[in-house]
Amino acid sequence: SHSLGTTAHTHTAHGTKRLMVRTAPAPLLALCLLAIWGCADAAAHMTEHPGSFAGKTHGEAFMGFMARHGKDYCGGGHTRACEISMLREQIFNLNQEAVAAHNGNPGNTFRMRLSRFADLSEAEFVTLHLTHRPSAAKVASLVSEVSTVPALLGATPQGSNDDLPAQFSWTDPPAGYGKVVTPVHNQQDICASCWAFVSADSVASRWAVISKGSDVEEMSVKQLMACDKRDNGCNTGNMYTAYDWVSENGGMATRSDYDKKVPGDTQDDESATCDTSVHLSLTTPGMCDLKMTAGNRALMVAIKESGPVAIGINANNLQFYDSGIIDAASCPPAGRGIQSINHAALVVGWGEDEGQKYWLPEKSYGG
Repeated sequence: SHSLGTTAHTHTAHGTKRLMVRTAPAPLLALCLLAIWGCADAAAHMTEHPGSFAGKTHGEAFMGFMARHGKDYCGGGHTRACEISMLREQIFNLNQEAVAAHNGNPGNTFRMRLSRFADLSEAEFVTLHLTHRPSAAKVASLVSEVSTVPALLGATPQGSNDDLPAQFSWTDPPAGYGKVVTPVHNQQDICASCWAFVSADSVASRWAVISKGSDVEEMSVKQLMACDKRDNGCNTGNMYTAYDWVSENGGMATRSDYDKKVPGDTQDDESATCDTSVHLSLTTPGMCDLKMTAGNRALMVAIKESGPVAIGINANNLQFYDSGIIDAASCPPAGRGIQSINHAALVVGWGEDEGQKYWLPEKSYGG
């Protein structure tokens, strides 16, 4: 039987499906994006002294970006210019040009948009947000398995999927079920907390499937961040050790129960108090690991029968995705195998759009 801690490292064996992501408000987003512009060296061009920015103003587009996302680099309101804000505008302009160029190419099958990360270079985005790593033990155990994956790509899928629907998503659960998928989260800047959100959400979703008819109840990410010493809070963690902690702890608290004892709006707050007196609502009956070589069918069956599945992905360019389908040509192999995994997500279903098949993971970067 599948557990609420079902995990999968990859879901592209046999090359029959693209990778997608769920976000808010758009229902489908790509997970593994086209490698795009490098503007990490923009700071090298900023040679003026801070005082030389007196009287300078920002462009209208950047002013709108700062107002929309509450950015205030220099203090005193977003209209003030200083060295930091001028550098961020320079990076913003490079990203704006790249997004416009991408969207102007009719050959691209997906669109990009400027997100709240538009003031970050690609290198900065990776450093600040994509530091999730799978456990060392799992990396070692998967080395031989990874080496066999290239031979499987493009091969005939193992087993027919005729008994499975062309489209399925727990965001629109079958008759008789309540809500199964938690709301899309928005993890903090400069906090690699995706592991905690995915671990908590997979527990919540699995129990919503088990208790057919009941709506999903969010579990406490804050408790994982504060109490799970197997993992490292904002300095990343992984779902394997988080599930182990939940089991050894005797369960985990709901978000509402933990927040009553440990107030605070931010869930991924590693400085929050670890309160061991909070009522533990749910535990995990165990965990099973989906092999990369098992192919698409194994993941599809696990999702449909057990609920959303925790996955590790390479998301180096998740900065500006907007809509459409990312195909394999736009998301080449990362080259470092299992070591290329740098983000955790929860895959909630799959689908097909004009003949193109895709997976539907949920990310933790909000809308």
